[in-house]
This record gives sequence, C-alpha cells and structure tokens, in this order.
Amino acid sequence: MVDLLHRGHESELEGEIVGVLSNHSKLSKLASWYGMPFKQVSIHQATKNDDIAKMSKAINTFNPDVIVLARYVQIILKDLCNQYKYKIINIHHSFLPSFAGANPYSSAAQCGVKLIGETCH
Repeated sequence: MVDLLHRGHESELEGEIVGVLSNHSKLSKLASWYGMPFKQVSIHQATKNDDIAKMSKAINTFNPDVIVLARYVQIILKDLCNQYKYKIINIHHSFLPSFAGANPYSSAAQCGVKLIGETCH
C-alpha cells in the first residue's frame, strides 16, 4: 500500500487513487499524509457477512474503477467477487502453500528462504 500511495503521489501510476479502505485504523495516518480519504471497517469472524456489507458500502462511496487489495488477509467471499467482477486486483505474498498464516515472512526467514515475491491476481 505504501508503494502504491507513493507512486500515486509522484504521478507514476496510470490512474488516480481515490481512497484507502482498511480494517486497520493505524493506516489512517499514512492515508492522511498522502491526502487520501480513509475509511476503516473491521472484519470479525462472528459478524463477517455484515462487516463485508459495510466494506462494500465504503467501497461504493469511493466509486473506484479498480479495487486493489493490498495486505487484505481475508478470503474474498464469492458475493464480493461477483459484485465487483473484473474490478479487483489482489496482491499478496507468494508463500502459499509453504508458509501459510499471519507471519509468513518470519516463517520463511526461519527456514532460510532468501528470495520471496508477490502474487497478483
């Protein structure tokens, strides 16, 4: 996300970033520094469907042409994929299936992995 915001700020993207939506309130400072509107929606397992509906409403207020998921550590629900068909780009670290979980960088380093990458689909 930092890289995308920086590239947007430096006019290095062929588009405009219209806002930041996160389930982490701590990212509001970063969005603010870049002058980006920020919305926060927490995702909880017990209320996931309602939370996803709130997230969808927040996305719609930004009215994006493309949605880039960066550090979105959730399984994207089928309904959300259908709602934004052909509009979502998901960026995540390329550790699966070898290093699943919340901290794959640490797990990979402990196993001596020296080269890592990102997956985008």
